[in-house]
Amino acid sequence: MTTGQRPGEDVLQSEAFVTALACAALFYVPVMMMFWFAPRSRLARDRAGKALFFSFFACLMNWRAFLAYGTVTAAATLVLPFLALSGLMLASGGALAVPVMSLVFPLLMLLLPTLFASFYVSYRDVLASQ
Repeated sequence: MTTGQRPGEDVLQSEAFVTALACAALFYVPVMMMFWFAPRSRLARDRAGKALFFSFFACLMNWRAFLAYGTVTAAATLVLPFLALSGLMLASGGALAVPVMSLVFPLLMLLLPTLFASFYVSYRDVLASQ
């Protein structure tokens, strides 16, 4: 990324790249935890720092629920559509590659509103009762 050029296949499959990717994901988790409930909490007239603080600790206290939520969300929005579209591609022998790939956007239009609605439900279940 720093050179402005596309890396080769050997770089993308190297152990250093995978390690860097894992470290970035690990460091991003606390940031995600701080911002999960903060916007909704901020709308409830909390200060920004307080909203970030309570969001982080609400996620930390409910880590098991969020682990299950993340697993189900990943399966519903990544794995199942991938398997369905791959199955259609394989069944057609690759002849329907363009029509099958054109189903990605409508599928996202169906799944993403459901995902975003689940954000509010998680807020309501974790913070609204306090």
